[in-house]
Amino acid sequence: MQELNNKLLAATDSLEIIEISDKILNERLRRYLKHTFLKGESLLSLGKFDEALSVFEQILKYDDDRFTGRAHNSIGFCYSMKNKPRKAESEFKKARKYCDESTLLLNSATLNIATYYSMTKQKEDVYKIFKELYVMDPSNRFGDSYMLVLMSSNNPQEFIETYDLNIDESFPKDEQIMARKAIALMDLERFEEAIPILEDALKYTDDKEGLKIIHFHLGVSYFRLGELDKVIYEFEKAREYNDDSSLLLQIAKCYEMANQKEKALDVLKEYSELVPDNQDIKKKIENLRESDEPDSDEIYNNKCLTLINLNRFDEAIECYDKALKINPNNVKAWNNKAFALHNLNRLEEAIECYDKTLEIDPNFISALNNKAFALRTLNRLDEAIECYDKVLKITPNDFNVLNNKAFSLHELNRSDEAIECYDKALKINPNDFKLWANKGFTLENLDRLDDAVECYNKALAIFPNNPDILNRLSFIKAQKNGSEILDLYL
Repeated sequence: MQELNNKLLAATDSLEIIEISDKILNERLRRYLKHTFLKGESLLSLGKFDEALSVFEQILKYDDDRFTGRAHNSIGFCYSMKNKPRKAESEFKKARKYCDESTLLLNSATLNIATYYSMTKQKEDVYKIFKELYVMDPSNRFGDSYMLVLMSSNNPQEFIETYDLNIDESFPKDEQIMARKAIALMDLERFEEAIPILEDALKYTDDKEGLKIIHFHLGVSYFRLGELDKVIYEFEKAREYNDDSSLLLQIAKCYEMANQKEKALDVLKEYSELVPDNQDIKKKIENLRESDEPDSDEIYNNKCLTLINLNRFDEAIECYDKALKINPNNVKAWNNKAFALHNLNRLEEAIECYDKTLEIDPNFISALNNKAFALRTLNRLDEAIECYDKVLKITPNDFNVLNNKAFSLHELNRSDEAIECYDKALKINPNDFKLWANKGFTLENLDRLDDAVECYNKALAIFPNNPDILNRLSFIKAQKNGSEILDLYL
């Protein structure tokens, strides 16, 4: 620096003075690259991406190994936030070239590349990159991000397939990921398969919240399998690791269903102490105390619902019959018994139960809807429409009911009335592709093919490439072409 200062003092030519001055300024700026980098990071945190880009690009000019890789990584982040993913990917790859494999920067750049591939839905690349991160250093949080990507799928079957493909013996046991696979199996109603995975996951954590979650899901699985003793055990274990008052109500319900009245009372009293203003719980405690007979209609109701959840409809019907002997005006019991009969295809009996429900509560909407569905199945369409009209008097803006009524009108060849119904429904919800498709089908039956095509196109705008709608459009096109060819011969 001193030598440059001496040359500047001795220089007489203007261009030479400018050149030497620039060199001095550059040398001084090099000394303050750390501060310049911090400025760029601050601009990034404020969302000022264009200004940050300018700062990081300035840093690159100095080709300083301490900052070049980090600048490329930050520039990539700027581009990703500006929705320029290809430029972002290029910068992240440059960042990796300037990093030692043990540095945090390499992890950061690799993570950012994986994020880019995730945005562009290149799954195999994402898995490959996160696996690389995890193998590089399983202990750091960037490696854990590989696992988070595996957990991102909303499709349980896809998640399970991804898990089985990517998680092998090279990965340490991770209770969160194991639990997530078990939950995916539960979503698919594969409870027998979920239980051993959850039980295995318990061995690999001492985190209280993790233990609570795993025991809770074990309880839910056993509940769906109808094993009440095991449900109670798992929920009680979950409580040991986290004093969650909401669990108390579920435990009390299980004790009631198992006809363990005293234990149910103890748990409800405990809940009442935690939530003293809950009047419903106080009333429930009083009712349980006053009842010498633990098998109240409410307890039967709870048991019946469990049987329905398990698709054990014959047992559920027997259970509802017991509840209705105790309380013949239990409107929910009549409705749910009808639902169980409906699922066994005993439709005439189901309709009788729906009628009993509606005698007690004429505005019981689910009973009206379910009765209408049963009547439609029996091809008693006029009666079904009467039910839908009653629902629409209570909830006139229910587009699903309007759709069902329109469909019934269509089946009675009252197509003009059906179209009026579809139009009312579409005013309420113009983004339902099924409404557009159903209206199109009705118009097609009226031989209003151009109007039908318009409806099908609107449906495709909401649900592109729907095979059923594409088939209808192909059929109409074939009809039109056939008519044109026939006209030529005539």
